[in-house]
Amino acid sequence: MSVSFDAFHTRLLPLILGFYVNASPATGLLFIVALGTYLAWRRARFFGNSAPLIVAFSLLAVGILMSVDVGALFFFYALPFLLVFACGVFADLFETKDPGVPYGIGYGLALAQVIYSVIGLMRVFSRGM
Repeated sequence: MSVSFDAFHTRLLPLILGFYVNASPATGLLFIVALGTYLAWRRARFFGNSAPLIVAFSLLAVGILMSVDVGALFFFYALPFLLVFACGVFADLFETKDPGVPYGIGYGLALAQVIYSVIGLMRVFSRGM
């Protein structure tokens, strides 16, 4: 069995960001905020948050090593684990003494995703089906 590491020489960042940002920019931003919080705040680093992050990174690594068509499936499979990770970190943020900022970020990102989805639906229906 041979393993090729030529996949790591491709442009990975546009591949991954293109998959997540085009489909759901608010979710991508939610993950970035959650990852920053996870790295900066010791309270958020426990098994309940670390396990989905490890699984998601494993699936992303497998998706990078696969061909583009099959790799996109692994990016899709990693999405629920990224969401579980982000929700776990935000649950920790909501339990702080002053949860106003995390609630604002959460509601703002949810509203941004709703607006992005409605605009996308309007584009689909304006072209005609």
